[in-house]
Amino acid sequence: MATSFDEFMQEIEDEARTEGPEAVAELEALHAHFALARQVAQLRHRCGMTQVDLATRSGIPQSEISRIERGAANPTVATLSALGGPLGASLSLSAQTNQPGCIYRPQQRLNFSPEPHGHGSLRPATDAATSSPSGDSRGRSVSRSSQAI
Repeated sequence: MATSFDEFMQEIEDEARTEGPEAVAELEALHAHFALARQVAQLRHRCGMTQVDLATRSGIPQSEISRIERGAANPTVATLSALGGPLGASLSLSAQTNQPGCIYRPQQRLNFSPEPHGHGSLRPATDAATSSPSGDSRGRSVSRSSQAI
């Protein structure tokens, strides 16, 4: 039996590996889900906001923010984008270097930029201090970004 949380998590990861690729994928999805929840809460705290403050500034109900931060909700891109504005953050996808078939270099990100009327687009992230543009397999430029939800 595990004596610490880290040991408990190690047991779960070992069990998933024993069960096979589907169990590992499910565990990785849970890790990503809860990492996103933790990021929203950390950004909110860093900005010195309560959930009520964030709700007022983003238009997302406080109860939904609470569910997101607890990992009890599966927020949409629109919801995450609305939360990102007041938090000074943007939603982005980042390449995983350990995945086969990855077409982007490590740490390159595409930012989701909300557009009027609820539409949005993935655009190359820019950060003047760390920007290092390069092309993907279709010749589009992508660059590094320092902050993402």
